[in-house]
Amino acid sequence: MTLAQQGNQGILDGFILAHDGLAHIVEQSADHLTGFEHKRDLRSFHRRKRRNVAISGKRSFPPASILHRGGIWQASPPALAKPPGMGYNRGITEVKSTQEEVSAVQKHPVPDSIHPECWANALATRALGKGSICYAREMTSTNVVLRQMAREGAPHGSLCLCETQSAGKGRLGRSWHSPEGQGLWLSVLLRPQLAPAQSPLITLCAALAMQRAVSRTCGVQPAIKWPNDLVLTDKKLCGVLLEMSATPERLDWVIVGTGLNTGSGAYPPELAHQATSLQDHGVMIPRREILAAYLPELEDVISRLAQEGFSGLMQEYMDKSCTIGRRVKVSGSVTLEGVAVGLDESGALKVQTDDGQEHIVLSGDVSVRGVMGYV
Repeated sequence: MTLAQQGNQGILDGFILAHDGLAHIVEQSADHLTGFEHKRDLRSFHRRKRRNVAISGKRSFPPASILHRGGIWQASPPALAKPPGMGYNRGITEVKSTQEEVSAVQKHPVPDSIHPECWANALATRALGKGSICYAREMTSTNVVLRQMAREGAPHGSLCLCETQSAGKGRLGRSWHSPEGQGLWLSVLLRPQLAPAQSPLITLCAALAMQRAVSRTCGVQPAIKWPNDLVLTDKKLCGVLLEMSATPERLDWVIVGTGLNTGSGAYPPELAHQATSLQDHGVMIPRREILAAYLPELEDVISRLAQEGFSGLMQEYMDKSCTIGRRVKVSGSVTLEGVAVGLDESGALKVQTDDGQEHIVLSGDVSVRGVMGYV
Protein backbone atom coordinates (compact mmCIF):
# COMPACT_ATOMS: atom_id res chain seq x y z
CA MET A 1 0.00 0.00 0.00
CA THR A 2 1.45 3.37 -0.97
CA LEU A 3 1.56 6.43 1.22
CA ALA A 4 -1.16 8.18 -0.76
CA GLN A 5 -3.42 5.14 -0.70
CA GLN A 6 -3.28 4.89 3.07
CA GLY A 7 -4.94 8.28 3.41
CA ASN A 8 -5.40 9.85 6.79
CA GLN A 9 -4.61 6.62 8.61
CA GLY A 10 -1.01 7.32 7.68
CA ILE A 11 2.08 5.23 8.27
CA LEU A 12 2.68 5.22 12.05
CA ASP A 13 -0.49 7.29 12.61
CA GLY A 14 1.86 10.14 13.45
CA PHE A 15 0.71 12.63 10.85
CA ILE A 16 -2.18 13.98 8.83
CA LEU A 17 -2.13 14.22 5.05
CA ALA A 18 -3.23 17.62 3.77
CA HIS A 19 -5.22 17.92 0.55
CA ASP A 20 -4.06 21.23 -0.99
CA GLY A 21 -5.99 20.50 -4.18
CA LEU A 22 -4.22 17.25 -5.08
CA ALA A 23 -6.75 14.62 -6.03
CA HIS A 24 -4.53 11.68 -5.17
CA ILE A 25 -4.00 12.83 -1.58
CA VAL A 26 -6.86 12.10 0.80
CA GLU A 27 -8.51 15.35 1.85
CA GLN A 28 -8.17 16.39 5.49
CA SER A 29 -10.55 19.30 6.03
CA ALA A 30 -9.25 21.90 8.46
CA ASP A 31 -12.40 24.03 8.74
CA HIS A 32 -13.48 22.43 12.02
CA LEU A 33 -10.04 23.02 13.55
CA THR A 34 -9.39 26.65 12.70
CA GLY A 35 -11.95 28.19 15.03
CA PHE A 36 -13.70 30.02 12.18
CA GLU A 37 -17.35 29.02 11.92
CA HIS A 38 -17.51 29.20 8.14
CA LYS A 39 -15.15 29.61 5.21
CA ARG A 40 -16.58 33.07 4.67
CA ASP A 41 -15.25 34.05 8.12
CA LEU A 42 -11.75 33.14 6.98
CA ARG A 43 -12.18 35.16 3.78
CA SER A 44 -13.48 38.08 5.83
CA PHE A 45 -10.48 37.74 8.14
CA HIS A 46 -8.09 38.16 5.20
CA ARG A 47 -10.11 41.07 3.70
CA ARG A 48 -10.11 42.97 6.97
CA LYS A 49 -6.37 42.54 7.39
CA ARG A 50 -5.72 43.80 3.87
CA ARG A 51 -7.76 46.92 4.73
CA ASN A 52 -5.71 47.28 7.94
CA VAL A 53 -8.79 46.76 10.13
CA ALA A 54 -8.09 45.57 13.67
CA ILE A 55 -8.87 41.92 14.32
CA SER A 56 -10.77 41.25 17.52
CA GLY A 57 -8.85 39.45 20.24
CA LYS A 58 -11.92 37.22 20.66
CA ARG A 59 -11.13 35.55 17.37
CA SER A 60 -9.25 32.28 17.35
CA PHE A 61 -6.09 34.01 16.14
CA PRO A 62 -5.42 36.91 18.51
CA PRO A 63 -2.81 39.55 17.70
CA ALA A 64 0.50 37.78 17.19
CA SER A 65 4.13 38.74 16.95
CA ILE A 66 5.75 37.89 13.63
CA LEU A 67 9.50 37.89 13.31
CA HIS A 68 11.57 37.47 10.19
CA ARG A 69 15.32 36.79 10.48
CA GLY A 70 15.56 38.21 13.98
CA GLY A 71 13.43 41.35 13.62
CA ILE A 72 9.98 42.40 14.85
CA TRP A 73 7.51 43.93 12.42
CA GLN A 74 4.35 45.55 13.76
CA ALA A 75 1.20 46.98 12.20
CA SER A 76 1.45 50.75 11.87
CA PRO A 77 -1.14 52.80 9.92
CA PRO A 78 -1.59 53.50 7.14
CA ALA A 79 0.03 50.29 5.87
CA LEU A 80 1.24 47.03 7.32
CA ALA A 81 5.01 46.77 7.50
CA LYS A 82 6.25 43.87 5.41
CA PRO A 83 9.21 41.71 6.40
CA PRO A 84 11.83 41.91 3.64
CA GLY A 85 12.07 38.90 1.40
CA MET A 86 8.78 37.36 2.48
CA GLY A 87 7.37 35.18 -0.26
CA TYR A 88 3.70 35.63 0.58
CA ASN A 89 1.41 38.52 1.33
CA ARG A 90 -1.72 37.14 2.96
CA GLY A 91 -2.64 35.36 6.13
CA ILE A 92 -2.00 35.65 9.81
CA THR A 93 1.57 36.72 9.21
CA GLU A 94 0.20 40.24 8.79
CA VAL A 95 -1.04 40.44 12.39
CA LYS A 96 1.68 42.06 14.49
CA SER A 97 2.27 43.15 18.06
CA THR A 98 2.67 46.83 18.91
CA GLN A 99 6.06 48.43 19.42
CA GLU A 100 5.08 49.08 23.05
CA GLU A 101 4.53 45.34 23.59
CA VAL A 102 7.86 44.52 21.99
CA SER A 103 9.69 47.13 24.06
CA ALA A 104 8.12 45.79 27.24
CA VAL A 105 9.42 42.31 26.48
CA GLN A 106 12.88 43.66 25.70
CA LYS A 107 13.13 45.75 28.90
CA HIS A 108 11.34 43.46 31.36
CA PRO A 109 11.47 39.86 30.11
CA VAL A 110 9.39 37.37 32.08
CA PRO A 111 11.69 34.67 33.56
CA ASP A 112 9.95 31.88 31.65
CA SER A 113 8.90 33.89 28.61
CA ILE A 114 8.98 32.22 25.21
CA HIS A 115 8.37 35.48 23.37
CA PRO A 116 10.74 35.30 20.36
CA GLU A 117 12.39 38.56 21.39
CA CYS A 118 13.93 36.59 24.28
CA TRP A 119 15.63 33.88 22.22
CA ALA A 120 15.38 34.19 18.42
CA ASN A 121 18.49 36.29 17.81
CA ALA A 122 20.76 33.89 19.68
CA LEU A 123 19.41 30.71 18.06
CA ALA A 124 22.24 28.38 16.96
CA THR A 125 20.66 26.94 13.82
CA ARG A 126 21.20 27.27 10.09
CA ALA A 127 17.54 27.50 9.08
CA LEU A 128 15.11 26.50 11.83
CA GLY A 129 13.81 29.66 13.45
CA LYS A 130 15.49 31.76 10.75
CA GLY A 131 12.39 31.93 8.55
CA SER A 132 9.22 33.47 10.00
CA ILE A 133 8.13 33.12 13.62
CA CYS A 134 4.52 33.50 14.68
CA TYR A 135 3.92 33.94 18.42
CA ALA A 136 0.66 34.60 20.27
CA ARG A 137 -0.64 34.13 23.77
CA GLU A 138 -3.47 31.88 22.57
CA MET A 139 -4.13 29.94 19.37
CA THR A 140 -6.54 27.18 18.46
CA SER A 141 -3.55 25.05 17.48
CA THR A 142 -0.02 25.90 16.41
CA ASN A 143 -0.29 23.27 13.67
CA VAL A 144 -3.42 24.94 12.27
CA VAL A 145 -1.79 28.37 12.15
CA LEU A 146 1.44 27.06 10.62
CA ARG A 147 -0.51 25.02 8.06
CA GLN A 148 -2.06 28.24 6.78
CA MET A 149 1.37 29.87 6.65
CA ALA A 150 2.79 26.85 4.79
CA ARG A 151 0.06 27.02 2.16
CA GLU A 152 0.83 30.69 1.64
CA GLY A 153 4.53 30.08 1.06
CA ALA A 154 6.21 30.38 4.46
CA PRO A 155 9.85 29.27 4.15
CA HIS A 156 11.57 26.21 5.56
CA GLY A 157 12.32 26.68 9.25
CA SER A 158 9.33 28.87 10.08
CA LEU A 159 7.90 28.45 13.58
CA CYS A 160 4.61 28.93 15.36
CA LEU A 161 4.38 28.90 19.16
CA CYS A 162 1.99 30.08 21.84
CA GLU A 163 1.29 30.08 25.57
CA THR A 164 -1.94 28.08 25.32
CA GLN A 165 -3.97 26.20 22.69
CA SER A 166 -7.75 26.03 22.75
CA ALA A 167 -7.93 23.03 20.39
CA GLY A 168 -4.58 21.27 20.51
CA LYS A 169 -4.47 17.83 18.89
CA GLY A 170 -2.39 14.73 19.47
CA ARG A 171 -2.02 11.44 17.62
CA LEU A 172 -5.09 9.49 16.52
CA GLY A 173 -7.26 12.62 16.74
CA ARG A 174 -6.99 12.92 20.52
CA SER A 175 -7.21 16.33 22.15
CA TRP A 176 -4.07 17.75 23.75
CA HIS A 177 -4.39 19.62 27.05
CA SER A 178 -2.21 22.74 26.78
CA PRO A 179 -2.87 25.26 29.58
CA GLU A 180 -1.27 28.68 29.58
CA GLY A 181 2.42 28.80 30.41
CA GLN A 182 2.55 25.16 31.49
CA GLY A 183 4.27 23.71 28.46
CA LEU A 184 6.15 24.24 25.25
CA TRP A 185 3.52 24.23 22.51
CA LEU A 186 5.10 24.78 19.10
CA SER A 187 5.14 23.73 15.46
CA VAL A 188 8.04 23.79 13.00
CA LEU A 189 7.70 23.97 9.22
CA LEU A 190 10.04 21.78 7.18
CA ARG A 191 10.47 21.63 3.43
CA PRO A 192 12.90 18.69 3.48
CA GLN A 193 14.66 17.00 0.60
CA LEU A 194 13.04 13.66 1.36
CA ALA A 195 10.85 11.23 -0.53
CA PRO A 196 7.25 10.99 0.73
CA ALA A 197 7.92 7.41 1.82
CA GLN A 198 10.51 8.76 4.30
CA SER A 199 8.13 11.22 5.94
CA PRO A 200 7.02 8.89 8.77
CA LEU A 201 10.64 8.80 9.94
CA ILE A 202 10.47 12.52 10.70
CA THR A 203 8.19 11.83 13.66
CA LEU A 204 10.72 9.40 15.15
CA CYS A 205 13.51 11.91 14.53
CA ALA A 206 11.53 14.70 16.21
CA ALA A 207 11.07 12.57 19.32
CA LEU A 208 14.80 11.82 19.34
CA ALA A 209 15.62 15.53 18.99
CA MET A 210 13.42 16.48 21.95
CA GLN A 211 14.86 13.63 24.02
CA ARG A 212 18.35 14.98 23.38
CA ALA A 213 17.29 18.55 24.21
CA VAL A 214 15.55 17.66 27.48
CA SER A 215 18.42 15.42 28.56
CA ARG A 216 20.99 18.13 27.85
CA THR A 217 19.18 21.06 29.46
CA CYS A 218 17.18 19.48 32.28
CA GLY A 219 19.35 16.76 33.75
CA VAL A 220 16.68 14.07 33.36
CA GLN A 221 16.61 11.20 30.89
CA PRO A 222 13.20 10.70 29.28
CA ALA A 223 12.66 7.59 27.19
CA ILE A 224 10.99 7.35 23.78
CA LYS A 225 7.77 5.39 23.52
CA TRP A 226 7.36 4.33 19.90
CA PRO A 227 6.82 6.13 17.69
CA ASN A 228 7.03 9.65 19.08
CA ASP A 229 6.12 10.07 22.77
CA LEU A 230 8.58 10.93 25.51
CA VAL A 231 7.95 9.35 28.91
CA LEU A 232 9.55 10.04 32.26
CA THR A 233 9.11 7.54 35.11
CA ASP A 234 6.76 5.70 32.74
CA LYS A 235 4.40 8.69 32.35
CA LYS A 236 3.89 10.81 29.24
CA LEU A 237 5.96 13.98 29.10
CA CYS A 238 5.85 14.98 25.43
CA GLY A 239 4.06 14.14 22.19
CA VAL A 240 4.62 14.85 18.50
CA LEU A 241 2.11 15.24 15.66
CA LEU A 242 3.10 15.49 12.00
CA GLU A 243 1.12 17.01 9.15
CA MET A 244 2.25 16.97 5.56
CA SER A 245 1.35 17.92 2.03
CA ALA A 246 2.84 15.77 -0.71
CA THR A 247 2.51 14.29 -4.15
CA PRO A 248 3.64 10.70 -4.77
CA GLU A 249 6.94 12.12 -6.06
CA ARG A 250 7.88 14.77 -3.50
CA LEU A 251 7.13 16.38 -0.17
CA ASP A 252 5.81 19.92 -0.35
CA TRP A 253 5.94 20.61 3.37
CA VAL A 254 5.90 18.88 6.74
CA ILE A 255 4.77 20.39 10.03
CA VAL A 256 6.26 18.98 13.24
CA GLY A 257 3.93 19.83 16.11
CA THR A 258 5.31 19.28 19.62
CA GLY A 259 3.77 19.50 23.07
CA LEU A 260 6.11 19.26 26.08
CA ASN A 261 4.69 19.39 29.61
CA THR A 262 6.88 21.70 31.69
CA GLY A 263 4.63 22.90 34.54
CA SER A 264 2.76 20.78 37.07
CA GLY A 265 -0.52 22.18 35.73
CA ALA A 266 0.14 20.88 32.22
CA TYR A 267 -2.39 18.06 32.52
CA PRO A 268 -5.75 17.61 34.31
CA PRO A 269 -5.83 15.65 37.60
CA GLU A 270 -7.62 12.71 36.00
CA LEU A 271 -4.53 12.09 33.83
CA ALA A 272 -2.08 12.10 36.73
CA HIS A 273 -1.68 8.31 36.51
CA GLN A 274 -0.35 8.53 32.94
CA ALA A 275 1.02 12.07 32.44
CA THR A 276 3.86 14.01 34.03
CA SER A 277 5.79 17.26 33.67
CA LEU A 278 9.33 18.50 34.18
CA GLN A 279 8.25 20.42 37.27
CA ASP A 280 6.93 17.19 38.79
CA HIS A 281 10.56 16.05 38.75
CA GLY A 282 11.98 19.23 40.25
CA VAL A 283 13.05 20.71 36.91
CA MET A 284 12.46 24.48 36.64
CA ILE A 285 14.45 25.25 33.48
CA PRO A 286 13.07 28.20 31.43
CA ARG A 287 11.14 26.90 28.43
CA ARG A 288 13.14 29.05 26.03
CA GLU A 289 16.32 27.16 27.01
CA ILE A 290 14.69 23.87 26.05
CA LEU A 291 13.43 25.41 22.81
CA ALA A 292 16.89 26.78 21.99
CA ALA A 293 18.31 23.27 22.50
CA TYR A 294 15.54 21.45 20.62
CA LEU A 295 15.70 23.35 17.33
CA PRO A 296 19.41 22.63 16.62
CA GLU A 297 18.86 18.98 17.54
CA LEU A 298 15.86 18.78 15.21
CA GLU A 299 17.88 20.39 12.44
CA ASP A 300 20.67 17.86 13.01
CA VAL A 301 18.50 14.74 12.89
CA ILE A 302 16.55 15.92 9.83
CA SER A 303 19.82 16.70 8.03
CA ARG A 304 21.21 13.27 8.89
CA LEU A 305 17.98 11.60 7.80
CA ALA A 306 18.25 13.29 4.40
CA GLN A 307 21.94 12.38 4.00
CA GLU A 308 22.15 8.91 5.56
CA GLY A 309 18.62 7.60 5.93
CA PHE A 310 17.40 6.29 9.27
CA SER A 311 20.14 3.70 9.63
CA GLY A 312 22.53 6.24 11.16
CA LEU A 313 20.01 7.20 13.85
CA MET A 314 18.28 3.89 14.49
CA GLN A 315 20.61 2.56 17.18
CA GLU A 316 20.48 5.79 19.18
CA TYR A 317 16.68 5.78 18.93
CA MET A 318 16.45 2.17 20.13
CA ASP A 319 18.94 2.79 22.96
CA LYS A 320 16.69 5.58 24.24
CA SER A 321 13.45 3.65 23.72
CA CYS A 322 11.24 2.28 26.49
CA THR A 323 9.41 0.14 23.92
CA ILE A 324 12.16 -2.10 22.57
CA GLY A 325 12.57 -5.24 24.64
CA ARG A 326 9.27 -4.84 26.49
CA ARG A 327 5.90 -6.50 26.15
CA VAL A 328 3.45 -4.46 24.08
CA LYS A 329 -0.15 -4.52 22.96
CA VAL A 330 -1.00 -3.15 19.51
CA SER A 331 -4.56 -1.95 18.86
CA GLY A 332 -5.74 -0.89 15.43
CA SER A 333 -6.88 -2.66 12.29
CA VAL A 334 -5.50 -5.79 13.99
CA THR A 335 -4.82 -6.47 17.65
CA LEU A 336 -1.77 -8.38 18.79
CA GLU A 337 0.41 -8.81 21.87
CA GLY A 338 4.06 -9.73 22.10
CA VAL A 339 7.54 -8.37 22.67
CA ALA A 340 8.87 -5.38 20.71
CA VAL A 341 12.16 -6.69 19.36
CA GLY A 342 13.36 -3.79 17.20
CA LEU A 343 12.72 -1.48 14.27
CA ASP A 344 13.21 -1.84 10.55
CA GLU A 345 14.77 0.85 8.35
CA SER A 346 11.35 2.40 7.65
CA GLY A 347 10.87 3.01 11.37
CA ALA A 348 8.22 0.30 11.70
CA LEU A 349 8.07 -1.63 14.97
CA LYS A 350 8.91 -5.34 14.94
CA VAL A 351 6.79 -7.34 17.38
CA GLN A 352 7.30 -11.03 18.12
CA THR A 353 4.15 -12.77 19.34
CA ASP A 354 4.10 -15.70 21.73
CA ASP A 355 3.95 -18.18 18.84
CA GLY A 356 7.35 -16.96 17.62
CA GLN A 357 6.06 -15.05 14.58
CA GLU A 358 7.42 -11.57 13.87
CA HIS A 359 4.99 -8.85 12.83
CA ILE A 360 5.76 -5.43 11.29
CA VAL A 361 3.66 -2.67 12.87
CA LEU A 362 3.31 0.48 10.76
CA SER A 363 0.48 2.13 12.65
CA GLY A 364 -1.84 1.68 15.57
CA ASP A 365 -2.01 2.45 19.27
CA VAL A 366 0.89 0.70 21.01
CA SER A 367 0.67 0.18 24.77
CA VAL A 368 3.89 -0.73 26.57
CA ARG A 369 3.64 -2.89 29.68
CA GLY A 370 4.25 -0.70 32.73
CA VAL A 371 4.11 2.59 30.79
CA MET A 372 1.31 5.19 30.99
CA GLY A 373 -1.03 3.01 33.01
CA TYR A 374 -0.84 -0.19 30.94
CA VAL A 375 -0.43 -3.20 33.21
